[in-house]
Amino acid sequence: MRQRIEKLRQRIGKLRQRIEKLRQRIGKLRQRIGKLRQRIGKLRQRIGKLRQRIGKLRQRIGKLRQRIGKLRQRIGKLRQRIGKLRQRIEKLHQSIEKLRCKRSAARVRCCTCALK
Repeated sequence: MRQRIEKLRQRIGKLRQRIEKLRQRIGKLRQRIGKLRQRIGKLRQRIGKLRQRIGKLRQRIGKLRQRIGKLRQRIGKLRQRIGKLRQRIEKLHQSIEKLRCKRSAARVRCCTCALK
């Protein structure tokens, strides 16, 4: 009977040791969970800031696209204007050539005037 009681006491002692180890392990796990929760909180804040930044960048992209559209329209208008100016220059060159021909017509007949 005494041996049995002694074995039970030893077993109770081992169980208490196991319980204490488990409590320590639980404490460490709780600390780890706390650190992970803090990290998750920081990551959520960072995600929130990044989302705001993405929103601002999208707005900026939209504004830049509008500017690009306006610049393309302006380029188109400038190209049209350049085309008209080239036509005017060509007409001026033709007028100059005609005047030269008329001036020299009294002296020598111009071959380009005869073709026109």
